[in-house]
Amino acid sequence: NAFSRLYLATACSESDGDPVKTSNYSHFTVVAGSEKAPTGGYPRTDCPDGDNTGAGTNVVTWKYEYSTGDGPFTDITHSLISIASASGSDPILNGYKWTSAWSKDGSTSAKIFANHEVEGT
Repeated sequence: NAFSRLYLATACSESDGDPVKTSNYSHFTVVAGSEKAPTGGYPRTDCPDGDNTGAGTNVVTWKYEYSTGDGPFTDITHSLISIASASGSDPILNGYKWTSAWSKDGSTSAKIFANHEVEGT
């Protein structure tokens, strides 16, 4: 799978609202127009962006940037990474439930990082 796109969502249909290992695209209520390609040069290791507090030499980072012209998006509770133009039961790389809902209006930009720590040798 060519996982690359970030999607914002307002719900996840899993029993407690938390994504699980078997979740797929259809388990999320994805916000129209929220599909975003990663920032150029990402994914990468050892992310140099000072806003990424989870970066490291053994961490693969996906960085996504929404400009003021993107959205508006309201009541965002989840995000997920899947394939480009995902639909139906397409697989996801990961899903995330935000601590609290948030919104992005037309005068605000947003930067989202997804960090995966690589383990093993």
